Amino acid sequence: MDKFAGKKFLIIGASSGIGKQTAIQLSRQGATLFLVARREDKLREVLDLLQGQGHGCMTADMSDVGSLDGMFRNIRENFGVLDGMVYTAGMTATMPLNMLKPEKLMNVMTVHFFSFVEAVRQFSRRGRYGGNAGIVVMSSVSAKCGDRGHTAYASAKAAIEGAVRCLADELAEKGININAVVAGLTRTEMMRDFLNNNGEDSDAYRKILGRQFLGIGEPEDIANVICFLLSPEARFITGASVPADGGYTAC
Repeated sequence: MDKFAGKKFLIIGASSGIGKQTAIQLSRQGATLFLVARREDKLREVLDLLQGQGHGCMTADMSDVGSLDGMFRNIRENFGVLDGMVYTAGMTATMPLNMLKPEKLMNVMTVHFFSFVEAVRQFSRRGRYGGNAGIVVMSSVSAKCGDRGHTAYASAKAAIEGAVRCLADELAEKGININAVVAGLTRTEMMRDFLNNNGEDSDAYRKILGRQFLGIGEPEDIANVICFLLSPEARFITGASVPADGGYTAC
């Protein structure tokens, strides 16, 4: 239960879904956490669910890449050196081509990809991370399996996986490993939005259930994989896109 005792982790996108569940599970294993998301009220709710003491939080919007330098300076000054970072920030983005104007595509890429790369750059600066640190970012089966209306979202997730492979080489000399978790459809707010847009009787939903052999995932299923990738047992894994998709990409 104390696997992460004395370890400090930053979770970006911690107010709901997979980020929230990851925070809960890391705290149960002794970690001290710093949570970041857009809404302070939601962050405070998550803080109340964490075990242990010393946790912190602050609001930040990942659509503002330029704010991340100040955010990381604040974390270093008030929370200390980090042992790992989890990037789960994201947004739903189902748009057909005729609606995919450059500014909408840019917004999706900024939240999912540009701010992720900038967060890695800021995290890995001297004095901000401890030895044998780990970074985990959320990807999706959309990065590997195309689907109507998901051009922006799938492109952002595919960019993340490409970046992870390249960053693994650069970060290795700093003792940092970095990996992506390729999630299938999981019971989160994003799934709720998907069902609101498509419906449980839609061809899109039936297609997913037909490929995702183990059914719909729970946030705990994905959080378990994230916790493993942050653990000492995963020190020899880097640059990988680890599937947690109920068999979706096995087809």
